[in-house]
Amino acid sequence: MVEINGVQIPVDTRDFQSTNANNYIVSESYILDGIEFGLQGDLADFAARVLDVQKRRYDTTGQLTAVTEDNIDQAPYFLYNTVYANGAAWATITDTNQPYPQFRSLSTKAAFGWRYLFPDNAYAQKIFDAVKDLRSPNDDGYYAGIYEESKQPNKALTGNTNGLILEILYYKARGNRPLIGSSSVSVSTGKPSDSKSSDTSSNQPNSTATTPTVPPTETSKPTEVAVAPIPPVGSPQSSSNLKLTRPLTVIERRYAEAAWRYFQANYHAKNGLIDDRSDFKGATLWGLGDYLAALHTARSLDIITPKEFDQRTRHLLGALTKLPLFAGELPGRGYDTKTLQPIDYGGNPVPEGTGWSALDLGRILAALYNLKSCHLEYTAAVDKIVLDWSYLRVVREGILSSATVTKDDGRYLTRINPETRLGYEEYAARAFQLWGFNLEGSAVGGKYQTAAVEGIQIPIQRRRTDTKSQVNQYTVSNPFLLYALEFGLDPKMRSLFEPIFQAQAKRYHRTNTLTASATTLIDRKPYTVHSTISGKGKSWVALGDDGQPLPKERLVSTAVAFAYHALLPEDKYSQQLLQGTADLYNPLVGFYEGFYETTGKTAIGFTSSTNSMILQSLLYRVMNRQPLIRPSVAKNSPWWQAVTKGDSGRGLPSNTTHRAKVVSDSYGTYWVSGSDSSIPVTAIRDKK
Repeated sequence: MVEINGVQIPVDTRDFQSTNANNYIVSESYILDGIEFGLQGDLADFAARVLDVQKRRYDTTGQLTAVTEDNIDQAPYFLYNTVYANGAAWATITDTNQPYPQFRSLSTKAAFGWRYLFPDNAYAQKIFDAVKDLRSPNDDGYYAGIYEESKQPNKALTGNTNGLILEILYYKARGNRPLIGSSSVSVSTGKPSDSKSSDTSSNQPNSTATTPTVPPTETSKPTEVAVAPIPPVGSPQSSSNLKLTRPLTVIERRYAEAAWRYFQANYHAKNGLIDDRSDFKGATLWGLGDYLAALHTARSLDIITPKEFDQRTRHLLGALTKLPLFAGELPGRGYDTKTLQPIDYGGNPVPEGTGWSALDLGRILAALYNLKSCHLEYTAAVDKIVLDWSYLRVVREGILSSATVTKDDGRYLTRINPETRLGYEEYAARAFQLWGFNLEGSAVGGKYQTAAVEGIQIPIQRRRTDTKSQVNQYTVSNPFLLYALEFGLDPKMRSLFEPIFQAQAKRYHRTNTLTASATTLIDRKPYTVHSTISGKGKSWVALGDDGQPLPKERLVSTAVAFAYHALLPEDKYSQQLLQGTADLYNPLVGFYEGFYETTGKTAIGFTSSTNSMILQSLLYRVMNRQPLIRPSVAKNSPWWQAVTKGDSGRGLPSNTTHRAKVVSDSYGTYWVSGSDSSIPVTAIRDKK
């Protein structure tokens, strides 16, 4: 890899001096690979980098750049306009390595190729606009390009330029499907073609893992449903909850912009939704909560404008009002992001729905609460959405429960079972508590069963008598980090969080293997990987959703590395984690899930959860490490007015107050603790 204009570009280490042959880095090879076979794996990343470095040259010099090999209309008649060749950036050379920089040109075929390989990329559109009318007046075809220095057309007419343009347009006409590769291969990640669906009655690990277990083949392209944004909500009314102590550094801004790219690349402009993962047109309430959290963060960090934030937010809220509710009660487990109809984890339409996830509901409730707390003008719109839902069966006797659907003799049966997934249950309970629900049985606290990992007792499950429900129990970092970033580390959560981090650090010191254990999503079977700290009674085992071990699939999670560093910036191990993962991004589509422990290779996959957590980690850094979500003392919103009226038909929280007490932890932080909450004193207006 060599760095050009701040981008790491892959190059052939052989050069003209040692081999009498050139090692050109040009656009055409990647464009051909993409339109004929579909860019997959490392090639997808390399192509994005080659486009991005050309954009950065334009940003620096003002010169539109789309370089590749081309015939020219004067001697020496053929040149290689390169990103890099034989040790030099932006070299324009002959096949004998003779330089002709005065004839560097903007290539017509390269501009066409980048435009249709990356249709949402603004720079690709810009270079395309510069050449789209560069045709011979005699209808002999497209000219080869425009000389950079003279700004005159390169009037060479070739089969190469015009043949490639025909291929590119055919690729577009096929719906961006490769001409030679499998019709199920996508440009960016290589979509799996297995069409089997997952069992909707199984206990899928929820939240970050509620994305599809087996993505289906796209056999048809349904018309995308259009949804109108909610009406304008008025002038911005930001609260005092959000205070940045410093601006982003140049490097932090680069990371933030890269993470936000995911939400640009996977945005459905007609209905306002975002896909949970880039290779699957589906969304869960957890994924939409990730998106809403990312929206708030991008605006807070000034990555997007107030206008874009408002437009996207109102569009998402509009879509939330249109999602079909399972049994007329709560949003379901998954939705097709084109039709908005319920789907199972395999992406198959399920008109009757597959139940609901209390964990996913917790994620969206946390994000909605933060939206109205930090942007007061959305309060009425947010409360209207959550007041449409019924909470009678999701909050029962102080615990969270989820619904699943089974099929028996042609009948669909709904079953409600308590949530017991470690870390996720505690996170979701804390989110429900923000809305006033009493969840003493699911909130962090009580007694936990532990196991020795690296000589440290880490939690593996809650000791409980309220259910015999069994799910695949495993310990990963994701939910504990999200809890810490959004709600802070109250004393009870800190007692779980610290040993989980310490065990990973000790494993690294013992084995020299970077460890950032998490649930991650990849673009091939088994699609979901749980790189556990402890799972099925074993340490450091990687598991699939079915509980089967995956010995070669353990990942180092990019999101987990960013979050640990944000929370523990002075810790040497968290610093090493960040150094090992910070460059794992594609500048056009976001951060990768991570890399494989055994090989060091990048784990191809892009998700809303990873990119949202990275954005939130960056915001946490510049908020002086204060929790991102602060409980609000305002009680005059439509939600609290409905609670006060005591309408029990929707399962709203009871309108009672709970005696609170002040406690402190070993770090000197004081907390107000009660049956419904545990929040830092710094968030309370009257500290007395």
